[in-house]
This record gives sequence, C-alpha cells and structure tokens, in this order.
Amino acid sequence: MRRHRRRHTGVRKSKRTIIFRIVFVILAAAVITALSVLLGNYLGKKAAQAEKELDVTVTEIPATEPQETEILPEGVPADGQADGLKVIAADIAVEGVSIDDVGETMWGLDDEYDCISIRVTRDGKLIYLSPAALELAEIEPPAAPDEKEDCASLPALRDIVSSAKELGLRTSCIYGTTPAVLGEGEDAGMRLRIDRAVIGELSGAGFDEIVIDGLIGDEMTLDFGTLSAMIGYLASLRDAAGEVDLGVVLPARVYLDTPTASQIVTLEKYTDLLAIGVSAADAADAETAYNEVEGNCYNLKGNFSVHNLRAIITSDNVQAAFGAYRALRDLSVANVQFCTYVKEPSAPLSSPQPDDASAAPGETEEKTNENALTGEKYEEMGQDTEGSDGGDDSVASADGTSAPSVWYGGNPEPPSADG
Repeated sequence: MRRHRRRHTGVRKSKRTIIFRIVFVILAAAVITALSVLLGNYLGKKAAQAEKELDVTVTEIPATEPQETEILPEGVPADGQADGLKVIAADIAVEGVSIDDVGETMWGLDDEYDCISIRVTRDGKLIYLSPAALELAEIEPPAAPDEKEDCASLPALRDIVSSAKELGLRTSCIYGTTPAVLGEGEDAGMRLRIDRAVIGELSGAGFDEIVIDGLIGDEMTLDFGTLSAMIGYLASLRDAAGEVDLGVVLPARVYLDTPTASQIVTLEKYTDLLAIGVSAADAADAETAYNEVEGNCYNLKGNFSVHNLRAIITSDNVQAAFGAYRALRDLSVANVQFCTYVKEPSAPLSSPQPDDASAAPGETEEKTNENALTGEKYEEMGQDTEGSDGGDDSVASADGTSAPSVWYGGNPEPPSADG
C-alpha cells in the first residue's frame, strides 16, 4: 500500500510542475506583448514629434510621360565596295580648254596620281551643258561647243572618262549642291529633281564616283534633323546614280564636334566615302599653307584613320594646294583630292610648283564657257546650287608612246599629218 501511495504522489507533483510552466509561459508572453505595444506607441509619438520639429514636407513627384524615340528614315545602305579606298586625285580642268589640252595634261600626270577629279560646278552653276537639267527645266539647249575649243560638254566628259580608264585611272566628279535641297517645300523638291537628273547623267558618263559638296551650310551642324534629311536625300539619289559610288563632303568643324560623333558613324553607313574640306585660303605660299594645314588637321588624325576620310584640298592657289598636300602626307593622310592642278605633288616642300601649273597647256588668258548654265537659267529652274570646277588634264596614247595624243570618241590616237 505504501508503495502505491508514493507512486500516486509522484504523479501529482509532475502535473503541478507542468501546469506551473504553462502559466509562466502565458504570463511571460503577455508581458512581452504589453511591453512591445508600449514601446511601439512610444516610438510612434517620438517620430511624429521629430517630423514636426524638422518641418518635413513630402513632395509628390508627377510621373513623366515616356518620350517618343526619334526614328531615322529608311535609307539605302552603301554596298561597302569602296571601303578602304584611297586615291590621290589630280584636278582636271574642262572649262575653257580644248580636248587636246586635256589630253596633254593627263599624259603628263605625276606618278603620284592614280585618279582624276573633275569639278562640274562653279559659283553655283554647272560648267557644262546638262541635257538632263535643261530638259527638266524645259529649256531649249543651245548649240553644243566645239570640243576642239572647249571640252565642257557631256560628250567630252564621256571621252575624258573613257580615256582615263584606258590609262588605269579612277575617275571622280565633285558636284556642288546647296543645303536648301535638304529642306521641305516646292523649292527643295525642284532642287532634288535637278540633282537626281544631273547625278544620273554623270553616272551615265562613266564616272566611278560622285562626291557631293555643299550639303552642310556655314551655320549648320550634323544634328539629328540634318542627318535624317541627308539619309533621305542620298536614298533619292541612289536610284538615279546606278552603280556609281556616292560621297559626301563635311566641314572640318563637324568632325571636331564631339556630340555629332555618333551621327557621323551613322552617315558613314549610307555613303560610299566621307570627305572633309581642307582649306589653306589665307596662305600665299607652300610653307605657310603647310603650317596652317598641319596645325588645323593634327587633331583630326584619328578621324582620317577611323573613317578613311578623303581630304578635299579646296584651295585654288597652286602653291597653297601643294603645301597643304605635303602637310597631309606628313600626317599620314593617303586619301587626297585636289581642286586645282598641282603638277608635281610628290616633290619636296622646298621645291615649289611652277607658277603656271594652275593653267592648262597653252592657256594664256582666262576663258569662259559661254554655253555653261548661267545663274539666270538656274533661277528659272529653281536651282541655286553651290559648287566648283576643275583643274587640268593629260592623256596617253594607245601604243604606250610618249607623244601627246588627240582624242576622238574617247580613243587616243596620234595626231594626223594634216593636223
């Protein structure tokens, strides 16, 4: 019996212990909960008091509307066949000179040259009779000039291009237009139609490339709007240009403008070549031009390399053009095009060019092309382009002899016995 009682008592003590522990846990939880509520209320009051003391005002920021993304027009990308192309292009004059003079000049080209360049615009007008432009403007064409006296005509250009290719020379043409062609309205539309007609005509003459100058005016930059207009303009020309390479000349300041770097990269996709105008207009001699161009173009060395820029030497002064070329060569620029004839571009800087190097052989006085499209005719056409004309020419005979040749239908032949 005693053992039974002891066991019974032990069970009762165990139950009491369990009950005590449960009550303790409940009381502890209640105390902790109460303390947490009191602490939360305390901290809430402190925060409200601090907010009042700091005079905090919450400004609601309005949600910004998403900006519309600017989209470029659909252009015609370049085929890339002219990527990496480098030339040294001699300026060849066709205005006021005979086909024989052009032949002599091309025959005597310095070995440095591997390309000829003909500027077909000067002072805002074409220097040759353009049948396409005349037809577009509904102007009766005047009598064609005699190629023996003046080779500024479309047939003569065809002959020059054909003979240059027989000599293994690339043929380039500089065509000057106006920034107004990038605008809108009837005037811009008319200018575009004229440019298309002339570019198509020059392409049909056999030129390998046409470099377009004058799209960027003095006060213009290559902003998004201008870039869009240029892409659309080039796309409009592609259909008329056929297989000819199209290039664009931009002022040096555009390449030096850091914010437009991405626009230049984009434009490069739609042009076969990019060019930069290099001027030494203030230089009276080769050395002065050398120093001026070297200083101005030194910061552009990277652009010449990255974009394979064609340097268009715009100076009409022979000595200045020669000095500018020597500076570009010393800056490792191997892609150059002249706008005046320099007879010996490979000569050292200490050997200036002949004073008469800018004149075609036999030319003693200034000549003008009476059949060129005049400013008055361009006004009738709605055209007000800006551009320039070319330099001097030479040709080789078909049999490889050193005698000058006379051209007939683009085929070099020796002079006949009766002249």
